[in-house]
Amino acid sequence: MALRRNRAQTVGLLPNETEELAELDAEFTALGKARDELTSERKNLMEKIEKAHESRRKPPKEVTRTWYLLMERIYRDCGVKREDYHKRKFSGRPLKEIMRKSEKIFTEAKQMLREFKDDSIDGIDAKIDNVCDNMISLLSSWGKVFNTLYSKDPSQEDKAQFKIDLDTAVRKHRALRGLVDYNNDTPKLHC
Repeated sequence: MALRRNRAQTVGLLPNETEELAELDAEFTALGKARDELTSERKNLMEKIEKAHESRRKPPKEVTRTWYLLMERIYRDCGVKREDYHKRKFSGRPLKEIMRKSEKIFTEAKQMLREFKDDSIDGIDAKIDNVCDNMISLLSSWGKVFNTLYSKDPSQEDKAQFKIDLDTAVRKHRALRGLVDYNNDTPKLHC
């Protein structure tokens, strides 16, 4: 990784300049080697992290199917890796994919949840349908909001519709939280 120069570059330099150039060349080479070592070390660490995430997703040998693993597969089929959340990469593209493919994700989730349902709960099928349908509706609403928010040069009609879509998405979010949690208001949606 040494600095490349031809003989003409050193012709006409004073001896101390030639020595200084040689020192800079040596320093440049040393820094390049250090950078390459750190890059290699980072790559090895990222591979270890990926292996750890893969092993976390594998069930114990006695367990063949779990709802968690099936949900993981549904997300992966839609191009979303849930471990990105823990790597602080679960924003932007993965969330757009979830909003865009919400109908596919939660239709499959509905079928999967029925497989693992607890029949002792009254009306469990209706509750599963209700929550999954509400998730589809909620994510579609948020998708509209973000499409308008990030559009370049929205029209006046888009701006007026944005406020309506935002209110609708927040209302749906709070309603869904009320179905699944006693605390039906989150700090992000209190206003």
